[in-house]
Amino acid sequence: MSEDSSDPCLAIQSDTVAGQYDVVVVGAGTGGISAALQAARLGASVLLVEPTDWIGGQLAAAGVTSMDEGYPPRHHLRERGIYGEFWRRSTAFYKAIGKSNDTCAVSEDHFAVEPNVARRIFTQMIDDTRLTPIATGTHATLDVLLRASVTKLSRVGQTVTGVEIERQADGVSKTHRVSSKVVIDATEYGDMIPLAGAAYRVGILLSTRDHVGNALDYPVQPNTWTAVIKQYPDGVPTDLQVNSPPPGYDPSVISPFLSVEGDGAWRKPWNWERMLKYRGMPDSTSRFSVRNGAGLALTRTHVNFAPNDQAFDVGDIEDAESRAGAEALALQRTLAVLYYARHVMGVEDWSVANDVGYDSPYNRNRVDTLIERRPNLAPFRDVLYHFPVIPYVRESRRIVGVETLTATQLRRKKPSLPKHFSTAVAIGDYPVDVHGEHHDRGRQVELDLDEPEDLPKKWIQWGYGPFQIPFESFLPELVDGFLPAEKNLSQSRLASGATRLQPVTMLTGQAAGAIAGIAVQRRVPPRDVPAAAVQSALLDAGSTLSLRRHNDVPHGTELWKAVQLASLYQVYEVEDELFRERAKISEESFKGTLSRLAVLREPSETALDIHWKEAILASRTRGELVRAVAHAIVAESASVEAVRFSSPPFNGNRIYEGSAQ
Repeated sequence: MSEDSSDPCLAIQSDTVAGQYDVVVVGAGTGGISAALQAARLGASVLLVEPTDWIGGQLAAAGVTSMDEGYPPRHHLRERGIYGEFWRRSTAFYKAIGKSNDTCAVSEDHFAVEPNVARRIFTQMIDDTRLTPIATGTHATLDVLLRASVTKLSRVGQTVTGVEIERQADGVSKTHRVSSKVVIDATEYGDMIPLAGAAYRVGILLSTRDHVGNALDYPVQPNTWTAVIKQYPDGVPTDLQVNSPPPGYDPSVISPFLSVEGDGAWRKPWNWERMLKYRGMPDSTSRFSVRNGAGLALTRTHVNFAPNDQAFDVGDIEDAESRAGAEALALQRTLAVLYYARHVMGVEDWSVANDVGYDSPYNRNRVDTLIERRPNLAPFRDVLYHFPVIPYVRESRRIVGVETLTATQLRRKKPSLPKHFSTAVAIGDYPVDVHGEHHDRGRQVELDLDEPEDLPKKWIQWGYGPFQIPFESFLPELVDGFLPAEKNLSQSRLASGATRLQPVTMLTGQAAGAIAGIAVQRRVPPRDVPAAAVQSALLDAGSTLSLRRHNDVPHGTELWKAVQLASLYQVYEVEDELFRERAKISEESFKGTLSRLAVLREPSETALDIHWKEAILASRTRGELVRAVAHAIVAESASVEAVRFSSPPFNGNRIYEGSAQ
């Protein structure tokens, strides 16, 4: 193998598997890793199971290396939770070697990272979490099992109680049966949902209503098998040259998008420089540092654009053989782009990168097995060894939950505003982005959830910017002991177009881990955990939850957490850009705040606990009041019997302070 033989994943692989864990996370993608980290940091014993030998999911294992964060300015979203932690570590890595990670020209200040660097950072985060002291006086338990597949979920009635794992070790198949309190599905396709017996949506179909097996041709978003490519100044090695057209090669599919006659502007077709800039990434092996828009100075990028999007449908998610066939076609599309670049564009010094680490035992076995079934791919074996380990999956099954997030609720183009969720446990920023939206539009919208006009006809049709994802979208309607953490939340397929990208899935994964970790602490099912307890833990971890922000309230501070909680439950809010912590408050604020807190209690009681009531009445400044409110909200969620906070209709008691006070 020509790639770096040091494999950070081997260092985190667990030697043994216990028979019981508090939480089992299936899938070590962006959502799965974040869920495992958060649950372990809260003291739960965690097993993270991954079928490949790569961690990092769409970001690393699939090679989608430029972060689709939404649009500038981005500094606020890079503060948030585990995504913020990943961004800071990545930025520090590149800064230490004198390079920029703003290399992707999709937009200004567009963060990108090499897959092997991302994988190493994730392994470091896992290692560091294992050193976290927990309440029992020991350290966090986060075991990782690679090249292992969950084939069965154990259930007692409507409760998931464990998993059955098949694992190949030393050429021998082993079965592990592991019991758990919570199983988190962080797979790319939502493959654990049917095993859990949970109702789900796939495409616009509903498993409990539609005959899914008779409607397999309904569309879902296309998949893409990307390729990380690099420049070889001394010429591409012979074994990495794509010198014969792959099966199904059709240059007319590519030429409208990439052409010798193309230019460097956004309009298509692009020239080679525009292609490089589109998904440009840093190159830690290069002597040079390049920045956003550097074009021909780039030495590394990834191929992820319309010509290598492969159409997918419901059957490709539901049926394993159909899925394998569609994924093989996705590989062929990317091979076609590499052949076209060399033989039509005349680009002879670029090909698939051989130093990323994709040439792994798992990937070699996957490619060899594929070629046994498709011998016409044999000439491309050495190239395919260096393709990403998994495809870029844009759409999966989605649970039917207590609350279903919809695209209508995510409209952010004025005069529309995204829906406020008091029980928010994550924030996203990306617009509704549905690939393949111009095909078969009549079968793309779930009309019981969204409006036909929610399916975009043009980019950013309904705006972009922050939106909230509620706690209830993580709770299956009927099944206990089971949570989603990736693209499989309870949401419409159009809403999933805004929640499917790496920054958001890290934060939804973190939310799932917090729900699971607190459920374990309290010895209750996830649905019986108060949302405010989850929010308190996530705010402690730096995950922003409220859309209200003030320029004079630093992220992560005690005051920031208090402002977040008070504004989430709309008990006390300041509309100005500046909070002015020491500003005096009015008598009306006292009364309105107490009234609003009382309304939030279910079942309704005559008064708040006298201690918190006195603290609120003793407040003289905004800072004192908002802290007292936050303490009251957290105190109410401090026991298993805690009141469940909700978001009642506006009744005139919400308090806004202006700058005059």
